[in-house]
Amino acid sequence: MEECIMKSVNIVIPSFRSPALAYSTIQAYENFSNGFKFYYTIVENSNDSSHREILESLNDRVTWIQNDVDFSQEKYPASFAVASAFEKGINENKNGDFIFFSHNDISPARSDWLSFFFKRYDDGNRIVSAMRDNSRIKAPHTCALLTDREFVTDLSLFPVMVDGEMTHDVGDTISQKCRDLGF
Repeated sequence: MEECIMKSVNIVIPSFRSPALAYSTIQAYENFSNGFKFYYTIVENSNDSSHREILESLNDRVTWIQNDVDFSQEKYPASFAVASAFEKGINENKNGDFIFFSHNDISPARSDWLSFFFKRYDDGNRIVSAMRDNSRIKAPHTCALLTDREFVTDLSLFPVMVDGEMTHDVGDTISQKCRDLGF
């Protein structure tokens, strides 16, 4: 248990006018923190800040980021909004040696959930995900993905478009970087 206390994780959670989901997600992570120190970065992908105070009042490790960039003109607006949120979460909240990307409808159900992720990470996996996306490049999905901050610093998480079609979705560049480096 002592080694867990030394690991701090910035959980980056994109949200879109979903206060109940964001609230429940933070509560679930807190309930199953099991000695890890979590920082929460809620990136609201709209101009709605009506639930900011409620979320920030949960604890002093919640950071709110307003991301009211309009991606509606993009072919895949949701993918661009989530990528933008992930990047803002990494760049604007420097807390945590590790990054855990989480959708706001994801939550842990066991106290050892993150120990499982870190066991895989400590085995030499620079990224560990709860789900694999079998479309495009068969990459770990960013709905629940752990990596270290250094690995994703200066890496674009935006979809890659080639001839108007998406070849890499949100965060697929993380998997591509692993492959390029031989992990």
